Amino acid sequence: MVNVTPTQLREKQQAGTLILIDVRAPHEYASIHAQGAQNIPLNELHPGRVAHLDRHQPLYVICKSGGRSQMAVHLLHGMGFKVLFNVAGGTDAWAASGLPIERVHALTR
Repeated sequence: MVNVTPTQLREKQQAGTLILIDVRAPHEYASIHAQGAQNIPLNELHPGRVAHLDRHQPLYVICKSGGRSQMAVHLLHGMGFKVLFNVAGGTDAWAASGLPIERVHALTR
């Protein structure tokens, strides 16, 4: 497993398209997440849920502070993903670095 800092990840995002998976629970993801991240919670990481992802393309994994994303990287490696990166410090470090964040706003009726 290779760790990347949020700043290194942001530089790679700006250089081109990449896949960033946020493995936190949906409510955590909704409250704040790194720009461009898609949510696949850790407890949903199984071959069927990630079948749409190319196992040979780089995959970046982020959580709150780095623990769950490390577990996710090991799970994904076991599923045949070849190029995996853990975002060191997670979303906390991303936000603390002043990098772009997104939130999911609930619709009001």
